[in-house]
Amino acid sequence: MLNISGKIDQNTIESLGIVDEVAKKIGTPYLVVGATARDMLMHFGYGAAVQRATADLDFAIQLPDWETYASITDRLVVFGFKRSKQQQRLFGPGAMPIDLVPFGGVADDSSNIRWPPTGETVMDVTGFQDAYASSIQVTVRETPVLNIPIASPQGQVLLKLIAWSDRDADLRQKDAKDIAYLLMNYQIVGGVLERLYELMV
Repeated sequence: MLNISGKIDQNTIESLGIVDEVAKKIGTPYLVVGATARDMLMHFGYGAAVQRATADLDFAIQLPDWETYASITDRLVVFGFKRSKQQQRLFGPGAMPIDLVPFGGVADDSSNIRWPPTGETVMDVTGFQDAYASSIQVTVRETPVLNIPIASPQGQVLLKLIAWSDRDADLRQKDAKDIAYLLMNYQIVGGVLERLYELMV
């Protein structure tokens, strides 16, 4: 198991711990995605250079229905999280932006979610189930132990490719940079270089 304890700021650790506790109490699987997932694995875990700073924390949460989503956000508010005008966003410790993106039973047959109450805001969550299946358990705190499921490099590339296809052309530059970064640094991921040499001999 990858151990990055002592390398992450306290606000992030606290936010991760609260979301983990709430998700476990409700029984909803989740994983960390987005730029924080990239930095936790590639920089803090494997030593790649930081691509760019990020201030938010993104979670993908597997849910059976929207009522469960409401229950999660209500419990997070009890823990001190603040709501925002954006449906998927709360603010955690230190006013850290926390995005909670649901997938699973809340999605339709086309893997789209339609945010209540109107359903006018639509988001494609294709690939989140696969990203969860390939997620990596990472130790972010040793005392008390806190292990967090984080999207693997291949899961992150998958989600970025889907985001690329879902965005307008003028918004794709960041996705392209993230995909390039993950591909250029993939060889430093534990065991990858050894497997590449095995295939070459």
